[in-house]
Amino acid sequence: MSERLAELERVIGITFQDRSLLQRAFMHRSLFNEQSHRLSQPTDYERLEFLGDSVLHFVTTTWLFTTFPEQNEATLTHWRAALVSTKGLAECAGQLNLGQYAYLSRGEDNPAGRSREKLLADLFEALVGAIYLDQGLETVRTFILRFWQERIDQITRLDLDPTMRLQELM
Repeated sequence: MSERLAELERVIGITFQDRSLLQRAFMHRSLFNEQSHRLSQPTDYERLEFLGDSVLHFVTTTWLFTTFPEQNEATLTHWRAALVSTKGLAECAGQLNLGQYAYLSRGEDNPAGRSREKLLADLFEALVGAIYLDQGLETVRTFILRFWQERIDQITRLDLDPTMRLQELM
């Protein structure tokens, strides 16, 4: 297990002070149904995912607000939604191949299970929560922004859907 965590640290470019946070960020709840007697910390990634979601929104909102001072609230909201969507977060997780590091039950542990969009997005959020707790705001901010800076060009070119255009006009 420690080799797996060390490899993950190399992939993300962050060495954890408390590796149990990193491990917990990848513990799927299905594992506890199957192996709860063998696990010393019966905590899955959902609490870290909850925290990571808030950190992602805060960092993303602050970055968009300061980077694009000429944009209105509706546009910034649209861009943030595109960045932190399940699809967007799953793409970020895919870049890091996070699915391969998930601790899953035998029933979930298959190529299709490891590449599910929802699982990948959840793992990314949990990882963000773990980085925040272990390393602080600046490190997690740097980690998140490396993904946003790559994606913002395609996001800013997105056409707003008709409903959003109407709302902006009104």
